[in-house]
Amino acid sequence: ATLGVAATAAITGIAARGFLRGVKRVQNFVFPLLLGLLLGCDILSQLYIFGVAGGMARPAVLLAMYVTVALIVVMGGRIAGAAFSGLVQRAGGARIAPRLGLERIIPFLIGGVAVATAADELPVMLVTCSWLASAAMLFRMRDWLPGLRLAGPDLLALAGSQLFIAAGLAGIGLQQFGAAWSAASALHLLTVGGIGLATVTMMLKTAAQREGRMPDRGIIAVAALLLVTAAILRAAAEGLGEVAYAGSALAWCSAMLCCFVRMLAR
Repeated sequence: ATLGVAATAAITGIAARGFLRGVKRVQNFVFPLLLGLLLGCDILSQLYIFGVAGGMARPAVLLAMYVTVALIVVMGGRIAGAAFSGLVQRAGGARIAPRLGLERIIPFLIGGVAVATAADELPVMLVTCSWLASAAMLFRMRDWLPGLRLAGPDLLALAGSQLFIAAGLAGIGLQQFGAAWSAASALHLLTVGGIGLATVTMMLKTAAQREGRMPDRGIIAVAALLLVTAAILRAAAEGLGEVAYAGSALAWCSAMLCCFVRMLAR
């Protein structure tokens, strides 16, 4: 438990310091605060080991997951939206204006999903927030359609991450009506597909930028396809059985191995 919290503290501390150095607008201070919240959630999730706050472990893990999802939705959406706009403009098209109103609303809706999920007693709130968040994300992604045919694997992977999150949120709401699709399947679309695609793509892109080279599109494409496979198999595993669980795990580990090997190469 101590080592796990120490690792989280190191990661969030380094990331928060980077955010604080680059903050130019007051509202951007929310990102370091959210990183601090992730650390707090990790601490709460480990306290049961010491016989303290045993009922907080699950809500803390879920809150940390939704905070991560919200960060990816906002930051990943900004990066993808600006990149799609640039591609379209260079091709002679019109600028894709960011939808700032949706960027402000979506994190609050995801927060509502987190609260309703942790409470386990707010089905109306859960359905409303999850479906509205999913619809808002899809509406924002509609603006990106002109740039899809011009995009490379890295940008398509970021867009795919947003699509998986939207699908996962829609599935969470659908599960409240007794759908065969379980809450666990929807959560794995958020985590394996949404978080996995975004983090691996950005790690590879950032590593390439620091080394002063172009991102390796082949590696990104392979890793992204493996993660898409892992997410779909894991979401469908309850119907497909043990083979799907094993296939999803193998695809996930292979994607992470591709990322690991490429980041070590100089």
